[in-house]
Amino acid sequence: MRPATYRAFVVCAAVLAVALGAVPGAQAFIYWPNSSATTIVRANLDGTGVQPLVSTPGGACGVAVDSAHIYWSSLNGNLVGGGSIGRANLDGSAPDQNFITGASNPCGVAVDGAHVYWANNVSGGSIGRANLDGSAPNQSIVSPMDHPCGVAVDGSHLYWGNRGSGTTAGDGAIGRADLDGSAPEQGFIMGATHPCGVAVDGAHVYWSNLSGGTTIGRANLDGGIPDENFITGAFHPCGVAVDGFHLYWANTGATPGIGRANLDGTFASQGFIPGVNSCFVAVDALPLPPVSPPPVSPPPAGPPVATPVPQPVIPKVGSLQILPNSLIAASRGPSATVSRSRRLSSRTGAKVSYTLNIAATVRFTVEQRLPGRRSGSGPAGRCVAPTSANRDATRCTLVVKLRGSFTQSAGAGANAFHFTGRLAGAALKPGTYHLVAAPRAGAVTGPPTTATLRVKP
Repeated sequence: MRPATYRAFVVCAAVLAVALGAVPGAQAFIYWPNSSATTIVRANLDGTGVQPLVSTPGGACGVAVDSAHIYWSSLNGNLVGGGSIGRANLDGSAPDQNFITGASNPCGVAVDGAHVYWANNVSGGSIGRANLDGSAPNQSIVSPMDHPCGVAVDGSHLYWGNRGSGTTAGDGAIGRADLDGSAPEQGFIMGATHPCGVAVDGAHVYWSNLSGGTTIGRANLDGGIPDENFITGAFHPCGVAVDGFHLYWANTGATPGIGRANLDGTFASQGFIPGVNSCFVAVDALPLPPVSPPPVSPPPAGPPVATPVPQPVIPKVGSLQILPNSLIAASRGPSATVSRSRRLSSRTGAKVSYTLNIAATVRFTVEQRLPGRRSGSGPAGRCVAPTSANRDATRCTLVVKLRGSFTQSAGAGANAFHFTGRLAGAALKPGTYHLVAAPRAGAVTGPPTTATLRVKP
C-alpha cells in the first residue's frame, strides 16, 4: 500500500444495542479515528461532545466496541505480519497497542461475546480470530480472499467486504461464513462497488460502496433483496455501523463527515457530524441503569374491576401471486431481488406479489407435493415415500419441505419482488412446487399462504 496515493478503508459495526436489546442512553457513543488515524475520537449519539479518547500511533484502520473495551486494528507500516489489534477500556484508559500481534495490514475489527475478529487486507488475505482475552490468535480462519475490507459478526455468521484490487462498478461482493470460518461464501451478496465496510443487525446486512461510490447498500440477512442504492448522496463512503435506531457511515474526500439515517433509510443526513475526514465508524448503545418503579398505591376497596387485555393483530398474507407461474430458474444469484437483475436473462424467474394487513417480516419457503403411501393408522399414521414394500398401501400426498428460505421485510398493503427460482444457493430442478409465505410481526406469527409454480427445463 502507498499511503500517498491510496488508503485502504474499513468499518466494523458495533451492534451491541441490537444484540442486547438495549436503548441508547447517556453512556452510548459514536467512535472514529481522526484524519491522520493516530487517535480514536468519540461523540455522543446526538453528535455533540466530540473528544479524543485514545492514541493509536500505529495507524488505526477499523474500530469496534463491546460492553467493556474499545478495539482497533493498526497497520504498523503495512508490513506482512507487522499489524496488530489494540485494546483499551471504554474510557480510553489502559491502552494496549499490541493486544494481538501478527496481523497483515489489518483493516477492520469486530467483536462478539467470545472472540475478536479482523480482516487481513492483502492479496490472498484472510479473516483472523482470537479469544476475547487475546489468546489463541489464528490469522486465517477464512482464506484466501482479495483484500478483504471490513468485518462484522452476528450470532451465527461472519461478514466481510471483498474489496478486490479493481474499482469497476459492481465487481465487489460481500462474503459470509459460519463463526468458526467454515462454509465460506465469497459471493454471498454480489454487485457491490469496492465495498469497504460492512455491518449487520437482526434483519439486514449493510455495506458502503467506496471507490467512486455514493451509496450505502442493504440486503436481507439471507442475502436476498439486495439494494445497492439503499441510501444515496454519500461521498466515497468507507465505513458503516448500526445500532437499534440508526445507520451511520463515514464520508471522505471533498465532503467529509459522519452520515446518519433511520434504519429504513429515511431522514438521511450526510453531515450529521460535519468535517470529520475519517474512514471508519463504530457505535455502541449500552443499557441505562435500571430505574426504580414508582410506588404502587393500594387498590381501593370494592370488587375488582377486570382490565381488558389488548389482543395482538395477527399478520396475514393475501393475494399471493406468481407471474408467470411457469418459469426458468436463474443459474446464479440470490433467491430474490428488488427487481429483475440486468445481469440475469430476462427469461428467468418471475414476479411475486402479495398484500399484508400490517407491516411484517415474511419468510418464504418452498415445498413439493409428491405421491406417497400411508404408513400406520389412526393419529400415529403418516404419509411416507413409496417403496416396493408399501406399494399396496393407501395413497396419500407427501409434502416435502426443501432446504433453505429467504425473508422480506414488508409494509402494510401491496408488496412485490422478483423470485429467481433459486433456493439455498441452487436452482430449483424442473417440476411443480409451492411457494409458502409465512408472516411474522414481533412475536406474533400469522397463517401461511401458498401459491403454485412450475419450473421449466
